[in-house]
Amino acid sequence: MWQSDDVSASTGAPPARGAALAGYAFEAQGTQHIVYVGAQDRHLLELWWNVNGWHFADLTVAARGVPVADQSAVYGYAFDGQMTEHIIFVGVDGHLHEMWSDAGQWHSGDLTLATGTVPPALGPGSISGYVAAASGSQHVVFVGVDGHIYELAYGQTGWYATDLTDLTKSPSPAPTGELRAYAFESEGTRHVVFAGVDGRLHELWSGGAGWQSSDLSSATNTPSPTSSAGNLAAYTTAATRTQHIVFTTVDGRVLELWSGRTAGWHVTDLSPVAPALPARRLSGYAFDRQGTQHIVYVGADGRLYELWWTDGWHAGNLTAATGDPPCGPDVIAGYTFEAQQTQHVVCIGVADAHIHELWWGPPTGQAQQPAVR
Repeated sequence: MWQSDDVSASTGAPPARGAALAGYAFEAQGTQHIVYVGAQDRHLLELWWNVNGWHFADLTVAARGVPVADQSAVYGYAFDGQMTEHIIFVGVDGHLHEMWSDAGQWHSGDLTLATGTVPPALGPGSISGYVAAASGSQHVVFVGVDGHIYELAYGQTGWYATDLTDLTKSPSPAPTGELRAYAFESEGTRHVVFAGVDGRLHELWSGGAGWQSSDLSSATNTPSPTSSAGNLAAYTTAATRTQHIVFTTVDGRVLELWSGRTAGWHVTDLSPVAPALPARRLSGYAFDRQGTQHIVYVGADGRLYELWWTDGWHAGNLTAATGDPPCGPDVIAGYTFEAQQTQHVVCIGVADAHIHELWWGPPTGQAQQPAVR
């Protein structure tokens, strides 16, 4: 059953500034986190949950970091194997910054200075990050002011940078700076997906032979993706050992590209199931303990909708199901909290700039259904 609450009101946290928002679970620690930018001072603020409920913290003060630049994307993730959490953003100095926590103590670092890379571009979706558990490494991918896509990787010797555009001779960096990056653990590969200036969907991927590039629009014979921000999502599933890319096309459809144990990409047109198209602000994630997949988006009517997959795709109206929370139409983030068997969608209120949470937990005694793809 879906429910909603006003996390800002329950914690007394300041309102949000702009549309920068990130949400993630820290499974190893049993906590979940929402990160956003404060309205008054551009500080990086955190709402975090443990068994005692929601709490508020000013991370810029705690880590002695720099304020966040206007129009900066904010990206957060947990590194369960290292018991750390990480938040990436562009500071008011134009540099890419990291705030990271170990044992509850927050620190800050300037990734632009540490790696000698060009400054990052501003804009929603211009930063992505992930952990590659198999290699014990973490990765930050961003679009530079030169239009190139860069990967920063952290291992035993610290941070180092790679210009993926130069390395792969990719013909087309992202026009709006928007990209999605992830590790496909079951296959031991890493991926960056973006819409190119040529109007096509592109992928940079790394396996045993190093980084390569491919034109997904040509490979799947699909229409061009829209160039507006928030119309691209990507995720992997442990249950089905598949990877998924979801995007809105220029003709208003929602398409899913997926691949796994069989060769090549497959295409599913989700438009016959999806209500209130065209969709925007897509967020996608797998709920592995439930064996399901989920795509959340803002519909043409401004309401939040969910597409969810078990033995096929189904649709639901989250706004109606949760009593019409006052979510704004321009920013949402979705994630699962596997340890609690819950899923979460967070948004910024359109009038009050509060952080609102929509969350779902299984009914007592609900059976786990195996997933088949």
